[in-house]
Amino acid sequence: MPTQEQRREATRNRLIETARKLIIAEGVQGTTTRTILDAAGVSRGAMYHHYASVEDLVAAVYERESKGAIQQALENNEAASSPFEQLIGTSLSWLEALTDFDVAKILIIEGPAAIGWERCRKIETKHSLAQMKAWLEEANASGEIKIENADLVVRMLNAILTEAALSIVRSKGARAAQEEAQRTFLQFVGGLKKGTS
Repeated sequence: MPTQEQRREATRNRLIETARKLIIAEGVQGTTTRTILDAAGVSRGAMYHHYASVEDLVAAVYERESKGAIQQALENNEAASSPFEQLIGTSLSWLEALTDFDVAKILIIEGPAAIGWERCRKIETKHSLAQMKAWLEEANASGEIKIENADLVVRMLNAILTEAALSIVRSKGARAAQEEAQRTFLQFVGGLKKGTS
């Protein structure tokens, strides 16, 4: 028999999965408390026990999607030869994930519009920016790159990746746009290595 915590976790998962499907199909505008409750088959009280608002539930969807995309990108680049190569490879893999329209819709279109860029940034900081900073600091310490301020470089790289992601989402051909975005990202990060000369 499931424990109370297992039942709570199952309810949270059902709500997140239901909200994700609704966001992809209807957008955030069509994802209301009523549509979520009807599709998930849970009570209003059960939903508000876990999430204070629809925005909080959308944030949970965004965080899970963000964490999943980053985790997959990390796994794709476990064999990278150096911290800097791991940063580059993981970033390129993340951009490739955005050719999946469902992932892009949540991470680039609907999520930020619903919960705001500041909240998105807090989630990104938690799941990816700290790791990017660690890679940069390791690469800088080993002489692979030359930077003065890892925090600033991380924010700038994140801004480049965000703009690259937007270019993929807004394009009519996601695969071609992703390849162009990856090439452009490599041109930018290549400058960090040039700083060592």
